[in-house]
Amino acid sequence: FIHSGQIEIRSRENQLIVSLHEGQFFGELALISDGNRSATARSATYAELYILHKTSFHRVMSTYPEFKHKIEEIAKKRLTQ
Repeated sequence: FIHSGQIEIRSRENQLIVSLHEGQFFGELALISDGNRSATARSATYAELYILHKTSFHRVMSTYPEFKHKIEEIAKKRLTQ
């Protein structure tokens, strides 16, 4: 979760996919699919980030169905980009 700053998500070929800012997040695809990461995150500016560990992520997903639904929507959208 990005508290402040800017994070660039780049492809394996180092092409910019998206630039993320305060209030946005990344890394959910690997947590949902238990797969390898499909891109690289790099800080474009000084950034403060919060980490949600895998076990906590899955606990939140099972406790809050509306959160799970929103994360799944975002993940599907990102997979089609």
